Amino acid sequence: MDKRCLHAGKIHNEYIQYLPLIMFPEGLLNGIIMTAMMVFHPDWIRTFDAKAYIDEQ
Repeated sequence: MDKRCLHAGKIHNEYIQYLPLIMFPEGLLNGIIMTAMMVFHPDWIRTFDAKAYIDEQ
């Protein structure tokens, strides 16, 4: 078999083991940061539309 293929398979197998440990903190931190930005600085977020989300009063 190709040596490069074996190396890629080894990396793939070792990465899959740690994927759950990487996914949760990454998503949690990104969610916290984006929520804080939408609350305190909504003008910093280009895709935030206050008329669609807040100004329905």
